[in-house]
This record gives sequence, C-alpha cells and structure tokens, in this order.
Amino acid sequence: MNQLQVKLIMIRLVLTIMLVVGLTSCATLEGMVDAVIDPVAELVTGEPEIKTLDERSIQSITEAEIRLAESNITSTVNLLMPSDTRATNISNKKSLSIAISSYEKLLASSQSTEIRQEALHKLAELSVIQAEQFLVEDDNEKMQQSLAAAENYYQALINEYPSEIELTAVQYQLARVKDLKGETDGALKLINTLSNSSIATEEVVEARFRLAERYYSQKNYPKAQGLYDEVLLADNRFYNSALFKRGWTHFQRQNFDYALNDFIELLSRIYEVDENRSKVTENLLNETYRVSALSLSYLDGPQTLAEYFREIEQGTRTLTHASTQEINAFEADLYMGLARLYEQQERLQDTANTYITFVRENPYTESAPMFEHRGIEVLSKSGFLDLVLKAKEDFVRTYQAGSDYWVTTGLDRSDEVAAVLFDHLDQVISYHHANAQKSKLTADYLEATGWYRIFLSSFPEHEDVDEKRWLLAEALYDAGHEKESLVEYNILAYLPNTLAQDRKEEAAFRLSLGAQTDYDKIKDTQSRKALISENERYLTHFISFQRSADVTAQTIELHLEDGNIESAISFAAKLMQSSFATSSQVLRSQIVIADGEYDLGNYLAAELAYSTLLNDGNRTTNSLTQAQISGFKDRRAKAIFKQAESLKVAGNDQAAIDMFKHLANVEPESPERILGDYDIAMLLLAANLYEQAISQLLSFEQNFPRHELAKSVPAKLLLAYEATENWSAAADQYEHLAETSTDAEVKRTALWQAAENRMKLEEFTSLEKSTMLWKKYIKTFPQPVNLALEARQHLINIYGQMTAISDQNLKWKQDFWRRKIITTVDTEKLTDSRARNLASDALMSIVNDKMVKYRGMELSQPLAKSLQKKQSLMKALISDYTKVIDYGIQADVTEAGFHLGETYALLADSMMKSERPKGMTDIELEEYDLVLEEKVFPVEDQAIAAYESNITLAKDGIWDEWIVDSYKALEKLMPARYNKKEAVDD
Repeated sequence: MNQLQVKLIMIRLVLTIMLVVGLTSCATLEGMVDAVIDPVAELVTGEPEIKTLDERSIQSITEAEIRLAESNITSTVNLLMPSDTRATNISNKKSLSIAISSYEKLLASSQSTEIRQEALHKLAELSVIQAEQFLVEDDNEKMQQSLAAAENYYQALINEYPSEIELTAVQYQLARVKDLKGETDGALKLINTLSNSSIATEEVVEARFRLAERYYSQKNYPKAQGLYDEVLLADNRFYNSALFKRGWTHFQRQNFDYALNDFIELLSRIYEVDENRSKVTENLLNETYRVSALSLSYLDGPQTLAEYFREIEQGTRTLTHASTQEINAFEADLYMGLARLYEQQERLQDTANTYITFVRENPYTESAPMFEHRGIEVLSKSGFLDLVLKAKEDFVRTYQAGSDYWVTTGLDRSDEVAAVLFDHLDQVISYHHANAQKSKLTADYLEATGWYRIFLSSFPEHEDVDEKRWLLAEALYDAGHEKESLVEYNILAYLPNTLAQDRKEEAAFRLSLGAQTDYDKIKDTQSRKALISENERYLTHFISFQRSADVTAQTIELHLEDGNIESAISFAAKLMQSSFATSSQVLRSQIVIADGEYDLGNYLAAELAYSTLLNDGNRTTNSLTQAQISGFKDRRAKAIFKQAESLKVAGNDQAAIDMFKHLANVEPESPERILGDYDIAMLLLAANLYEQAISQLLSFEQNFPRHELAKSVPAKLLLAYEATENWSAAADQYEHLAETSTDAEVKRTALWQAAENRMKLEEFTSLEKSTMLWKKYIKTFPQPVNLALEARQHLINIYGQMTAISDQNLKWKQDFWRRKIITTVDTEKLTDSRARNLASDALMSIVNDKMVKYRGMELSQPLAKSLQKKQSLMKALISDYTKVIDYGIQADVTEAGFHLGETYALLADSMMKSERPKGMTDIELEEYDLVLEEKVFPVEDQAIAAYESNITLAKDGIWDEWIVDSYKALEKLMPARYNKKEAVDD
C-alpha cells in the first residue's frame, strides 16, 4: 500500500467521525489525523520519529450513522477496513452514490443559503469518502475525479460564502485535498495563508505547527522555533508535540537549559504511571528522558537536575500539569536516564554521583533504595573496596527494617529492595565477623553482632535467620557478652525454627553451661534456682541425648542443695532409667532416692531403697564403703522402726507388732530393734494380750537387762500380772521394786501395791503377809498421813477377814488399829472427810461394843453400887457417841444420836426393872416403886430429848433407819404425842 492509499484510509476515518459527531468538530479531528499521518524527519542522528498523541485504534470503529442536518435524507454507511470482502465494499459504494446523488439534487434544487452550504459540505466530504472507495478498488482515475469534485465543492464554499462559513476550517480541508491530489505548492500556499491569520483558530494553529515542522526538517531552527512559540501560546491539541519539537529546536541551537525546561514541562503534561500508559506514551516518555539526559550531560548533570527540582520544591518554579507524586516519579526517571547515559559513556564517577545526588535530594522517595544500590554497583566497578564496604554499611543502616526511612515514608519494602538489602547486609556481616575472628578484639566482635541484629530484625522470616542467629550468639560469647548470647541460644533451642534437633540440643546445653557459670560465680539461692530451671528445661526437650545423663546428675545435686528432696528423688529415678547413665551415677541415684525417701518420711520406700543399696551386687563390687554400709543399715533399721511407729499411731497394733518383729529379723543388732521389742510388749499390753505381753517383757528383761528400758519392765509386768489377776506374782514384783528402787515415791507406791495384791488372794497366809506389808508401810511412810490412815483401815479389814476364815479372834487387833486411827485424826486434827469418816467408823465400832455390854448390864441390890457401875459406863458411852456426832459423818451421826437416847432409855428401863430390896412389905414396895419412878422420869426425859434432837435432822432432809428408830422410841416414851393416828380426808 503506497503513501496515498494510507492517507486516503485515514481521511475516511476522519470523515466518518465527522459525520458521527457533526460538522462543527471536523477541524479538530482532522488536526488529530494530521498528527498521525505527517511524518517528522529525524533532526539528529538517532532521533526518533514523532509518535501520535491520543491515537484512536482503527479497529474500534465499525459503523457510523450519517445524518444530514436540516434535511429529510438519512443514509447509513458501513465503514469497513480494506481487508473486508468485495461484496461489502460494493454495497457501501452503492449507498455512497445514492447519498451523493441526493445531495447533488438538493444542491441543484434548493435556493436556501443554509441548505446549499450544508449540501456543499456534505458533497465535499462524501466525495473524499468516494475517493477512498476508488482507492480500495485501485481505480486511480476515478479517485482523482472524486478528489477534484471535493476540491470544487470546498472552493465553491469559499467563493460563495466566505463570511458565512468557518473560512479557516474550509481552507484547511481544501489544503488537505490539494495535498492528496499532489498539488503541494497549492496546499503550502493555503497553509501559509492560514498561519498568518490573526485569528488563532484550531486550523490556524495546526497550519503554524505544519510550517514549523517543515522549517525544522529544513534545519531552519530559528523560524521553526518562532512558529512553535506561536503554537505554544495557548493550550491546543498540538501543544505537546510542539513543546517536544521546540525542546529539540533549543537542543539543536545548543540552548540546553531551555531544551531541558521544555522536556521537563512536557513530562509534567504527559506522565502517566506504568499501568496506565499506552505504547505511544511509553515511547514518547522514553524519548523525552533520553533527550533530557543529553541536555543535562551538556550542563552540570545531576547538579543541574537537583537545582531544578529544588526550585520546584521551594515554589520558585512550577509544573502545573503534574501532581507531586508524578513529579517525584519522573524526577527519578530523569536521574536514572542521566545515570545510564553516563554509564554508557563509561563515566563511572559521574554515574555514581548522579545516583548519590538523587538519594541526597530525595532520601524519602520510593526510588531512593534502588538508586543508592545502583550507585554502590557503579562504585564496585571502581575497585575501591573500602568505599564499597562503607557504602554498603550506609545502605543497610538506611534501609534496615524499622529505620527512619521506612517510618517516615510509610512504604512497604519491595522484594527488589529486600533482595538488595539482603545481599549488602550478608556481605557486611561476613566481612566483620571474619575480621573479628582474625583480630580477636571485643570491639570487632561487637561490630559484627550489630550487623547480625540488623539481619534478624530485617529478615525475621528468611531461611538463613537461624544460622545468622547462631553466629550472633557465638559472636556475643566471643565478645564476652555471655548474657546476651544466652538470649539468642534460648531462641535457637526452644522457639520454633528450622535447626536440626542436634543443633537445638547444643544451644540448650550452652544455656545450661551459662547458668552453671553464673552459679559458680555467685553460689546463691537465686542462681542455683536459675541453673535448676535451665537444666530441667533441657531435660524436658532433650532427654534422648547423651549429655542428658550428666545434666540430670547435676540437677539432682542442685535440688539437694536447694532442699528440694522430692525433685531430687524424681530426677534420680529418671537417671536410673537412662541408658546413658554410668554405674557411679546409678549408685548415686540409688543413694539419693534412699536418703531422700527417708528424709521425707516415706519409710517404706526408703527401706526398699536401702535394701537395694545393700544388695550383694553393690557389696561384692566394693561400690560401698564399710562406713556407707553401716550408715545405710542404721537408716534401714530406723525406716522400719518408723513404719511400725506409724502403724502404732494409726491404731493398727497387730501390723505394728509384725513390723517390729520384721525389724528384729532384718536388723537384729540395731538399737531400734531393742526399742521395737519393748514396743511389742507395750502394744500387747494395750491390746490386753497380757500373757503374750508378760512373755515379751520377760524376754526383753532377759535379753537386755542393762538397757534403760529394762528398768520399767517390772512395772509393766505388774500391770500384766494384775490384769491377769496373778496377785502373787504382782505382789512379788512390787516387793522387789520396793526393795530395789532408790526412789522413795516408787518404793512407797510399790510397797502399797504389794500389800494390796496380797490382800486380794484372800488366803490366811497371804492376808497375814499383807498385814506385815501394811505395818511396814505405816512405819516406813507415816506421811502422807491420809494414806497411812488408809493402811490402818486395811489392817482393820484384813484382821476381820482373818477372823472370818479362821478360829482366831483377832478383834482386839482391829480395835488396836481403830484406836490408832482415832488417835491420829485427833492428834493431827485432821478435818478432811475421809479422815473423819475413818475415825468415826472406828469409834462407832468400839463404842457399839460398849453399848452391847451396857445393854446386858442389870441393876441389882445393892442398887446404889450396881447403878454406879452402869452410870459410869453410860458416861463413857455418852462421851463416845457425842464424839462420833462431832466427827460429823451423817450415817454415824444419826446412829450415835439414836444410841444417845437409847443409853438414857436403857438406864430408865434398867432402873424400873432393877432388883427390889428383899423383905419389904407391899406398902413399902409400893412406896419404893413411887420413889424409883420419880428417879426414872428425869432419865426418860433425857432419853426423849436425845431422840427429839436426832429426829430434828429430818428437817434437813436426812432420813434413815436411825431416825425411824428414834420416832419409834418416842412413840413408846410419849405415845400421846408421837403415837397418834393420822386423820385421812376421804
């Protein structure tokens, strides 16, 4: 397809659009077409062709509706690409012919100026379309005829209606038609005319732009610049193209600063972000960056660029068509373009300086990291390694995670920046750690640790983070910062990471070593607990590793130092199960368990553990010393004894007895065995198993006669004997105790018990022995006096028993001891109730014997003599009964009171019944009786008084047989008063 065919196709597109949007927009769209179809000659070597701005895709246009304004004619033309079928083209051609014919008829028949103008416009436009049809059919002759027709129609409009039409628009279309016909001079003449117009219509602006392009291609840069200036007086559709070409014009005239101004201004107008750019815009941007870089290279390069944008920032220069974000973006592109130009020219210093200048001027832009990186890359080619290292360090400090750059910008780190940061940081780390390992200086190690920390904070999810942390931990340790290294080892050992298990175990072990170091320095409770905690954590996670046995062994000893016996036992048990434990560690674990269980009071477990320790294996291998064996046997005996004691306290007596016997079997030589044997006897006594207890006690006494506890055996035997009513054996024990004891109180008690036990046998010989013991007691222990009184009472009772079971009358011995009781109470002036009771009973027994004699004493003649005897005995009775009453023992008081009355009554009765003198007459005898009665009455009155005194006790609630007998006696002595029948109210 030749140039003419291309132009005709584009004309068809323009006219189609004009028909759709209306005639008034024709000039504008035509101008856009001109921008597409007019090539721009290359200005300098390598200068690109100007690309179309806002180009519409041909494929987007398929069909347009043609409507003739103010007419009734409507036709639809299908506008198809040249590649469409011939049949479709014929159909379009027919429709077009009909339209042209219709407008020709309208033109010929109408006299209306408006209709004729419209008809001429439409005929001119349709003729151009018809020319395109003939171009498709390759009919050049008819195409020229159609173009000629179009020229005539446009010329007619100019000639006939110069003031009614848009003259410049029609002139411009006519110039286009002439140009398409090949009449270049005619077209140029029209364009010159348009460019000189005082009215800057769109067609005039385009004409000026076309002339400027022509002068530019002829290298007439002054004229071209002047025309570009005119085009740029106002915004129009050629503004960007004119701005670009004027920049080139300044460049050709070596006005590089003006050229740079135009290019940057153009960038502010056409810049779009990558995702929004068309291919045309992309190409134009790239070309603008390239020529801007060329301009800058003839100026002060990056310094010029920095000053330019500094002025924008300060407000002394403005770019009104771009946002701050867009300015920042193409500013970076300008620096990048300049740097690349320098790099192509192998100007490394200028290249690096360009990158550095951008970063210095724009430290907080998104492009800054990569610019600085590219600067480092350029610097690397220079061979100055120290400078490169310094640059890499600065880069890392600036763009590490959490740096001021990221905080200020609020940007997210891109993968590209992350990769660059990683590479630079990795190299910096490698250098500084290697340097520290070479110098061994603390400062160098600390320098390396700083870079490691930056790595960890900047790349926490990187696959190398665990290895870097490991190296950080080692560097910290080498720098003498053990505490900080342990923090890192803790992360490596116990937090989720990618390390193999053996590496984690190594880190965990180093934590234990660190805690061990602290403990060795301080040796206090806190550091010990810290070491225990660290070891236990290690064992929780790494028990399957060989070092676990040593860690466990140490943990056991630490728990023992800390007083935590339970934990020590627990870890000792674990160590015994470990396949890594040595024989000495196993033995030590056994000892810890045995001693620990003992100290905790777990005596059964302790006994079993000691038995394990004392087995033949440990003995035959000489694992235990003799001192250890002795100590373990002693503790085993104590453990068994403690178990028995616990059973005893719990009330499980039989189990306790069995455990004590077990002790005698296992450790027969131990001191606890002696105690156990003794406790067996005590438990048997407590269980009332007296026969067994007696046997156990006798055995203990025989086996351990010198033991301190043997001294108490007799007393325990006494208890058993008494419980079994073996009074003789009990008495023997008491007598033996009384003879052997040096304790006066024990001797006294034993003698008392011996006498009592002899009493219980109720045999004459035993009772006789008992009286001897009581007499001995009274003689040996007159004090306490109350017990001595009781001993005398026992003698009274025993003599009574002896009298009852034999033919001996030992009452006199009883009365002897009764008098001893009375004498002691009276002499000691004892007032306690028991003493008075004993004295009262003793006296009552004696006086009652007198009363028996008194009752049997009869009065005979001579009466005076016999009466004197009876009265003498009566006085003794009254005195004794009165004394009984004075003792104040109730039971004896009422009896004594009654007997007092009885004493008088008996005397009166004896007097009345006394023997009468012999030889008396009846009268004399009667007189004698009267005299005697007079003597008797006062005695009876005294009897009545005594009885009445006794019955007054009834008012105090006292009522017994003696009160009753007193009432009965009164009934006889005073029947009128005391023998009345009670009146009963029915």
